[in-house]
Amino acid sequence: MRRGRVTIAEVAERAGVSLTTVSHVLSARRHVAPGTRQRVLEIIDELGYEPDSAAAGLAGARSTTIALDAFGGTSWALSQLVEPESYFYIGLLRAIEAHATAAGYDLLMPSRPQDGNGGYLRRLRSRRAAGVVVMARNFDDPRTRALLEAQFPTVFVDMYGRGPKATSVTSDNADGARQATEHLLTLGHQRIARISKAADPMAGQGRNTGARAALSAAGVLEDPRLVLEAEWTPDAAYQATVQLLRSGAPFTAILAGSDVMAINVIAALADHGLRVPEDVSVVGFDDLQLGTMIRPTLTTVRQDTDAMGAAVIEALRRILDGEPAPEPILVPTSLVVRGSTAAPRP
Repeated sequence: MRRGRVTIAEVAERAGVSLTTVSHVLSARRHVAPGTRQRVLEIIDELGYEPDSAAAGLAGARSTTIALDAFGGTSWALSQLVEPESYFYIGLLRAIEAHATAAGYDLLMPSRPQDGNGGYLRRLRSRRAAGVVVMARNFDDPRTRALLEAQFPTVFVDMYGRGPKATSVTSDNADGARQATEHLLTLGHQRIARISKAADPMAGQGRNTGARAALSAAGVLEDPRLVLEAEWTPDAAYQATVQLLRSGAPFTAILAGSDVMAINVIAALADHGLRVPEDVSVVGFDDLQLGTMIRPTLTTVRQDTDAMGAAVIEALRRILDGEPAPEPILVPTSLVVRGSTAAPRP
């Protein structure tokens, strides 16, 4: 059984490269051929090499590398982002990258570790990541707890996380749903159905809370038959709409959990002979470009991805500068009224 700390010389020997090449890979200051870089990183992970913090300090200035952990790792993140239910995150990732670049940071997306929490933290440190942005991961994921316990500088996005060196940035989901529900109430709707993933601890629960608050303030009793649980997928939204129609519960409007869901809600209504907004008004959430490409155009709640990206990088910068981690940040949402909502027919 191996004893002692793995050295940079061992990494270089195993990878078949020079000590200088390994140093360039670790510092990310010099260009290294992609194939060579990948080989060195694989050997680093295989051997469990961790840079000596004192040596790293002597080598130059503080690292400007930020790890971006989206959906759990590189390959899985790419597979997730091509799914319609993840379209919102494409815009958010672009905003985070733009603000990170403007602030002088380089983004790194580490591959999904196979060797537990220790391997995950070792992987971040071996790449000299100064901090990490974690997006769209279940808070119960052991790696989330590992980051908090290790006090690794972290900003959680679209999920809650709080620690001495960690904070979170999320949209104000509750207020967005409140605005959408108040809009429908103002038009005269009282039988408002909701289709979303209510079990989701951030977006789903927050949006349900906001919608219920608006109904309560207006003195409208909620009919439990009009609250349907569905995954964030197009097919789930379609099937939930069919279930709603088959239930026989009367409704004149539907508040969908996302724009992608709303588009498929409209498709299900059309397949059952109902027109939007003449027969049923529909509201989405996200304000994707897709919503302007359908007819009628989609009334929705806008999540400000640019403001979220700016808040993420600014919060992480403050933590890296030694300031106390900011309180969790709620980015305001806003209602965008288009063609898919109208007053109910008498």
